Amino acid sequence: MVTSLDQLPDDSDTLKPMIIEIRSDYEIKLRERDEQYAQLKAQIRMMLQRHYGRSSEAAAGQGQLFNEVEATAVAEEPEVPVAATAATTPQQQPCKKGGRRPLPAHLPRLEVIHTLDESQRICPNDGSVLKEIGSETSEQLEFIPATLRVIRHVRMKYACQECESTVVRAALPPSLLPKSQASPSLLAQIAISKYQDALPLYRQEAIFARHGIELSRTTLANWLIGVGDRLTPLLSMMQRDLLDAHVVHSDETTLQVLKESGRRADQRSYLWLNATATGPPIVLYHYAPSRSRAVVEQLLDGYRGTLVTDGYAAYDTVPARHAGCWAHARRKFNDALKAQTGARTGKAQVGFNFIQQLFVLERGWQDLDAAARHQQRHIDAAPLIAELKDWLDTSLVAVAPKTLTGNALGYLASQWLKLTVFLEDGEIPIHNNLAENKIRPFVIGRKNWLFSDTVAGAHTSAALYSLIETAKANDLEPMIYLHWLFATLASVDPDDTDAISALLPYRVDRDRIAADLAHEHAHTPAVRSQSRIRTGSRCRAKNMSCAFARSSRVV
Repeated sequence: MVTSLDQLPDDSDTLKPMIIEIRSDYEIKLRERDEQYAQLKAQIRMMLQRHYGRSSEAAAGQGQLFNEVEATAVAEEPEVPVAATAATTPQQQPCKKGGRRPLPAHLPRLEVIHTLDESQRICPNDGSVLKEIGSETSEQLEFIPATLRVIRHVRMKYACQECESTVVRAALPPSLLPKSQASPSLLAQIAISKYQDALPLYRQEAIFARHGIELSRTTLANWLIGVGDRLTPLLSMMQRDLLDAHVVHSDETTLQVLKESGRRADQRSYLWLNATATGPPIVLYHYAPSRSRAVVEQLLDGYRGTLVTDGYAAYDTVPARHAGCWAHARRKFNDALKAQTGARTGKAQVGFNFIQQLFVLERGWQDLDAAARHQQRHIDAAPLIAELKDWLDTSLVAVAPKTLTGNALGYLASQWLKLTVFLEDGEIPIHNNLAENKIRPFVIGRKNWLFSDTVAGAHTSAALYSLIETAKANDLEPMIYLHWLFATLASVDPDDTDAISALLPYRVDRDRIAADLAHEHAHTPAVRSQSRIRTGSRCRAKNMSCAFARSSRVV
């Protein structure tokens, strides 16, 4: 290689090829630099759009633009059905009429009747007495703060008067956490506040302090860990039932655990999710220190159904039928569109519209049974998929693989076999949105409490998230279910599979929950559901205060 001018030959026949070679190398490096620059600009635009722009994947008004200007001539783009254009335009929703929604009828009412004094019931025109002709009613929603009370268990003692040696005490009711001051309702409230309402324990500690109760976050954490240990038999049975499902969704997200043996505090662990798409709704979370194939093999050991994922290679070790996620494929084309400036055109728009049309078809079949949906997919979806495959094969060689559009095309090509599995079975969904929706509550909670302090805390979080989200999936109110579960589980033998099975959210007897909780509150003083307070227009403030103080006792 020439390193100085002195080394250049004087012979023009030798010099000319060298100059051509140097110029060619320079042009190649210049093109690589320009491509890298364009890629970086596209990535910056995409990140700015993600941070400040719309999160929707619908490219409104751009579905009809398929014109493409390229440096080299390629085959003409196939036409995409007109319905794809409509799919990218937000549907016009009828305007909702304004107005205030009525307050729920099941809430108790406290009627405050406002009257006029006799001196005000005089007609200003002729002095006659005004007569009552009716009333006007308006409602306000009153908030009655939560209250705490102490349940004092008094155990009566009995002794033999003859031998004076036998003493018997009445037994305490079974407790989920023996020798603990926490009742089932308090444990349920703490769990719901953290895992459903994303309220960290240090904030709950402050809330209890406002009520004059000193409960440290360490105490709250120890209670939750103890509850998590008692839930092991239920979670094991849920895991076995999940592996029997025909279709299962899987996903994973990061979790930071501060005190984990052999790992730095800044190393990321993972929360794994499996959820059923068929059969009883089951949502299971699992903590693991890594994202390795070994975790997948442990969680899905023995599963032989259909596994829907986002394409992460670790799931390939499961000997099941693998289905891909068209939502992920569409998202990559949408990212490429977001990085564009000006009108959204080109292959990214075409690929986006192909996939969007598939979603339009699927929405039209969502109320069909599996057999009818399978038939419709072969009639309408299969030709669209074949057309998309032809376009994909042509486009792969025409787009640089390191661009955002090239990345979208590459993902589509690498996942093609999994993405087309849905054509084989009407029960297989075309996306993994179920898993993403079920893992979202954890992600939202993580933004508030940020990390788990210990491995035991991480396992507890996974256990309680599993129970709460499975209860929600089965249309159970989580607070009511956990309250009943914690009260009932205390007296259940963990080896009694029939008794454990009857506690699961998708097998529980709802009438039994209502009856058991009603029995628990049998000694609570009855409170009228309807009350009335009659006041004059000139009542003093202290009387009104007393009236509304009385109203606070109405529940």
